[in-house]
Amino acid sequence: MNVLVGCCGQGGLRVSDYRSKFRAMEVQYTFYRLPRSGTPSKWVEAFGDGFTFTMKAYQGLTHPFTSPTWRRYRHPEGDPERYGGLKPTEENYALWEKVLEISRKLGSPFIVVQLPPSFARNTENVGNLVAFFGSVERPVKIGVELRNPSWFEYQDEVANLFYKLDLVDVFDPFRREPLLNTDVAYLRLHGRGKGYTYDYSDSELELLRKKVVELDPETCYVFFNNTAMAKNAQRFQQLLLST
Repeated sequence: MNVLVGCCGQGGLRVSDYRSKFRAMEVQYTFYRLPRSGTPSKWVEAFGDGFTFTMKAYQGLTHPFTSPTWRRYRHPEGDPERYGGLKPTEENYALWEKVLEISRKLGSPFIVVQLPPSFARNTENVGNLVAFFGSVERPVKIGVELRNPSWFEYQDEVANLFYKLDLVDVFDPFRREPLLNTDVAYLRLHGRGKGYTYDYSDSELELLRKKVVELDPETCYVFFNNTAMAKNAQRFQQLLLST
């Protein structure tokens, strides 16, 4: 099993410090805005050979313009109702092509599509999810992070949906079990408090190690997204190496 550990973003570290500690990172910048055409290549150059970037898909595909994540950023041009929610519109398809272009430049093997808490399980949203992922190009693994509790009231049905669409369930192992097991597992750890302010103990990280071993996928991504992410990710790597 190949386990890649890192942070969602640089975890407050300089590039050289991050690169010396980890060999993978989930790029957050691409969620908030689409970088200039030459920027991804500069990231690749800065982190060097052998480094793996996964990336978070642009929020224009997933989040309505009423979402708080849009407060500091310029919206895409045009009718806002034709963006977000994985709607099968020309506007969202055009954004997806831009996401894929960034992915190619990063050499990213995995794209995380994080859906907002407002994206509940209903006929419209299920239809959009099926229509969108059933029609777009997907040259790399795609993971979907569901955050509305309504999806987990029908776990078998949603697991079957993910299986048919060949989607990876992106999840926090301290909050729930994966909907289904696949050859690639993708874990995002957000802390165990109300917000992101959290520092995992050694006993919790050891429990995490056991959870990863039990999953036993071919490739497992483990990315921390809490305030002590760099410290926790480094300690988790040490636990993996010591066993």
